[in-house]
Amino acid sequence: MPAQGAEPPAGGLPGFDVLAARQVRLAPGMREMGRGETSASTPLPDSGRDTCVRVAFVAGRQVSAALVARDGAVLERSAATADGVIGSRGPVCFRAGAGVELRVEGDAGIVRFVVWGAP
Repeated sequence: MPAQGAEPPAGGLPGFDVLAARQVRLAPGMREMGRGETSASTPLPDSGRDTCVRVAFVAGRQVSAALVARDGAVLERSAATADGVIGSRGPVCFRAGAGVELRVEGDAGIVRFVVWGAP
């Protein structure tokens, strides 16, 4: 996932810094693992160890976003929304090497996201 700095809102979407500021509420004590844009799917960075994550995302229209392992297991799916979180009830954890990707379902064009992880 390409790292991207602060950018002005594109297509009416909040900038990355607006999403990243949600860390205080959504992911205290977690570190930012990445940020990016996708319209379908993108792999999460592999930290080489068991990891727990939360993902905040925004889209131009309602989408459902999910964390999906390489074996096809859906680890967690968000409700259909244009401004959501994967891991809203707590971090989503997976084993090292699980090959987890963020998958977006719906036709919203670009979806911006920020991923936080621990440890």
